[in-house]
Amino acid sequence: MSGLAILLAQRGFTIVGSDPAPGKATLERLIASGVTVHTLQDGSRIPQNTQLVVATAALPSTHPELEAARSRGIPVVKYAGMLGAILDSHNGVAVAGTHGKTTTAAMIVAALRGAGIDAGFIIGGHIPQFSAAGRSVNSDIFVAEACEYDRSFLNLTPRRAVVTNIETDHLDIYSDLDDVLAAFFDFTARIPPDGALFHNIDCPNTGRILQNLGCRKISLSTRHTADFEARNIRLDSEKTFFELFQQGKAVTEIILTQPGLHNVANALAAMAVGRDLGFEADDLASGIAAFEGIARRFEVKGAVGGTIVVDDYAHHPTEIRALLQGAASRYPSKRLIVAFQPHQISRTGFLFDELAACFGLADLVFVTDIFAAREEPDGAKRAKAIDLTAEIRGNGTDAEHIGDLEDLAHRVATVLKPGDVFLTVGAGNIYIVAARVLELLKKQ
Repeated sequence: MSGLAILLAQRGFTIVGSDPAPGKATLERLIASGVTVHTLQDGSRIPQNTQLVVATAALPSTHPELEAARSRGIPVVKYAGMLGAILDSHNGVAVAGTHGKTTTAAMIVAALRGAGIDAGFIIGGHIPQFSAAGRSVNSDIFVAEACEYDRSFLNLTPRRAVVTNIETDHLDIYSDLDDVLAAFFDFTARIPPDGALFHNIDCPNTGRILQNLGCRKISLSTRHTADFEARNIRLDSEKTFFELFQQGKAVTEIILTQPGLHNVANALAAMAVGRDLGFEADDLASGIAAFEGIARRFEVKGAVGGTIVVDDYAHHPTEIRALLQGAASRYPSKRLIVAFQPHQISRTGFLFDELAACFGLADLVFVTDIFAAREEPDGAKRAKAIDLTAEIRGNGTDAEHIGDLEDLAHRVATVLKPGDVFLTVGAGNIYIVAARVLELLKKQ
């Protein structure tokens, strides 16, 4: 939503929005872009001359802001509807998938910059080197993250689309994996016949949505024969390297500063899109090499006395496992200490067994109370977190439950030793623990 607000402000619209608890950095970016932000959400702050209200899919239909808009006859659209209108007016690239869509979309923008193209974008994460999560520019190419939550991506009709992978998630919206697959099929069916779908064949579920699609289908892989392949992958403590093969022929070498095999797959998709748009591989690769990452995606927050502190948005078991694999490859032989904040009571219940089993590479895991997000918080957020902690221990990884974030920060600061890597993990507000731990370590 912040990226959309900034983009529309750049296009000359007067933007007023509300958030009961805006993050400091996001608020500063919005204000710097001329966006007015209110924290009161009772409908009284909607300006008299408002022509349109755009709402996140996370809001209930009974929200006071929405009720106030409807009572005044102001049209209301969801975020995805507005994004669809923007994408339709451009040579649109949409990136979908259970994991990796934010990073892949950002890498596409970075690759295109290497080729001299300043593409517009709206992405669900802040990109520090671009100083934004959204930008309006004069380029015809526009890159957007396409989210499956609430089936939002069915509002988009991109000329090119990437599907990174498909897994069971958002089970407050979908009944099961087949329901998720059906939605992804409906999304890809919206690609026009002269468009293209880029799909990662390393995920077996992506192959289940290809039947009867009329567009071009371009395969990607880090392990198998595909239209675009990442071969000869090498990882060291600072960078990741691989060779890009297109239609079986070596094209160029790719250098990444982001760790982990999952980021190789993300970069592969970005390169494939750039090549399909007609740009030179070496130019695109230079943009990938210059990509500095996304806030809260393996973001190194600092180091004190040899202890490294990293923050990451991972909240699905597959993402957490990939994060820890990337950390282990970048920091071999170091202890990995994790503070994990489960996201949503329902998601924690649906994915309980997988969450309990995904921390095998960690040496010690601290589990906080569940971040309720779109749900009304209740006693279950603590009880289920305690159960999850016990199950993690049962799977052989040392774990403790500390519900309060300030208490957690103090406990972590006493446990960390020089040379440890401490990771805050989750989609809620666990990131504040990373900053607090750094403060405490500096005082020791």
